[in-house]
Amino acid sequence: MAVVDASVWVARFSKSDKFHEQAKNIFESLDLNEDVISLPVIVFTEVAGAIKRTTDDNGIASAAVYEMKEMELEVMANFDKLEPIATDIAIKYSVRGADAYYLAVAKLTRSKLYTFDRQQEEAFEALSKTW
Repeated sequence: MAVVDASVWVARFSKSDKFHEQAKNIFESLDLNEDVISLPVIVFTEVAGAIKRTTDDNGIASAAVYEMKEMELEVMANFDKLEPIATDIAIKYSVRGADAYYLAVAKLTRSKLYTFDRQQEEAFEALSKTW
């Protein structure tokens, strides 16, 4: 199982992103290994907003989210379950709120986290030692 942060999704859809090739390789590997991708529901909003801000194109942002929703993803939307875990992670590892939700999903599913965010990656390394 895998959790893919919004930073990787944005890089996948943005050819001008410096991590575009790495993102493509991550998704090819996940597809090849038939890994299940688990995500917090906020991923769609984060990806849409980031792509809109970088391209100034509503159509590209909408198309990216549409493509994501067409994939077989395990989307976690139960905030009653995720919030206490994410809040605890935000406090213990000093990560931003949205990042804490990806880490909470990784913790709940015992999954590897793919991210280009250094702070989130460091928090994941520390957190993953607890399970």
